[in-house]
Amino acid sequence: MKLSEKVFKFEVEISGEEFALEVKNEIDKLKHLEDVKEYYLDYRGWRFNDSLEELLIDFIIDLKMD
Repeated sequence: MKLSEKVFKFEVEISGEEFALEVKNEIDKLKHLEDVKEYYLDYRGWRFNDSLEELLIDFIIDLKMD
């Protein structure tokens, strides 16, 4: 499974399928783990939200293990 597919699945789980489909074009542009981190911290505005940052860290760790 490609990185963008994993991120899309994650997005569906946290935001619902409707929103995930709305941002699918942005998700499809993600090629590296650093892109995923920047997308959620900056584009989605998760920076400085401790619970969301923790969720993101867990997700990135899972991606690294795949």
